[in-house]
Amino acid sequence: MCCLLQGKAVLVANGMASSAQYAVREWLLPFLMTFADLLKVLWTLWAQLKRTQYDTLASRRGTEQVQKHLSLSLSLSLSLSLSLSLSLSLCVCVCVCVL
Repeated sequence: MCCLLQGKAVLVANGMASSAQYAVREWLLPFLMTFADLLKVLWTLWAQLKRTQYDTLASRRGTEQVQKHLSLSLSLSLSLSLSLSLSLSLCVCVCVCVL
């Protein structure tokens, strides 16, 4: 407690505070304003980072869905084309055997 009183006395003696009663408050207020500005900047940066991460994740999910849909369509068309070619070759085989 005595160190705090000595610190207040030093602040008053150096002209950094008007009275010992308000020395700590007068000394802290300028730093609190700067700290509040710093918190605003950090909050803005954090919100921007989260928004970017969400957008990236949504884009990645959308890309994966398109890729899955395209690969499914491709495999479906390949199997359809394979089935048609097998049917066609079977038909040719039957026609050749009949003739």
